[in-house]
Amino acid sequence: MLAEATTEEYWDGLTTITETLVVKVDAGNAEGQLARAGDLLGTRGWTVVAQRLPAWMQMESNKWEATQLSLSSVDFVLESSGLDLKKKKAIAEATAQARPEALVVLDVYRTGE
Repeated sequence: MLAEATTEEYWDGLTTITETLVVKVDAGNAEGQLARAGDLLGTRGWTVVAQRLPAWMQMESNKWEATQLSLSSVDFVLESSGLDLKKKKAIAEATAQARPEALVVLDVYRTGE
């Protein structure tokens, strides 16, 4: 893990806490990074519920109720509207240490009332 950020949102009676981790995955290119990260998480019980490679992938686990993972390429996150400043800073810290194509942005969402 090269950088991290935590944000909290409240909307419609639910609080969503998002922990963002920017990690380096050695797989050669941006598309390979997401697939490799997904494979590693799959060995730990996470399953893909949606994906659009090389941009993003969504995963869930029966072990972690009310929790989802979103894996994204750095380019996809930076092109998204409404990018949180904490997340933007974490990505900047990570890209100072490694090429963007070598990184995966992992968002862990926990939702509770």
